[in-house]
Amino acid sequence: MMKYKISIKPYNYECGDGCCTEFGNEYYVDGEFVYRGPCDNEGWLAVWTAIGIQAEIVNLDIDTGEEVCGIDNYLNEN
Repeated sequence: MMKYKISIKPYNYECGDGCCTEFGNEYYVDGEFVYRGPCDNEGWLAVWTAIGIQAEIVNLDIDTGEEVCGIDNYLNEN
């Protein structure tokens, strides 16, 4: 079984005039950058893709436990 080192580094970005800020994480697999952004779901999908795993993240309704929207669906709709 292959073992990978996954590193997550938080970042804070502020534009030059200070009107815009963004917080998120940078994801690395074995020292190689794979994703930077505020969405942890997208970050984990980038990590899994980098190590050869095909996956989908879905959200479940808090009351029914039924799938309400997958991240792939959200990305394709927007």
